[in-house]
Amino acid sequence: MSAGNSEFTAAFFDESSRGWMENKKRRGQSYVYICAAEYKNGNKCNNAVLSNEDFCKVHLKRELKMKKEADNK
Repeated sequence: MSAGNSEFTAAFFDESSRGWMENKKRRGQSYVYICAAEYKNGNKCNNAVLSNEDFCKVHLKRELKMKKEADNK
């Protein structure tokens, strides 16, 4: 290993892979992004997100409702 690549260890790649997988779920041969919402008990939602969104259809509707209520205050 050359001196310039010493930070690229197996542990570095393992940690990077775990970070990359945090918001994705394997579906067949590919990956899909999962919803960013959490339930009241702390568990993450495992639904796939809608295109160009951070939430699934259930939680996107909730987020939009909450934003609308906040804007009306």
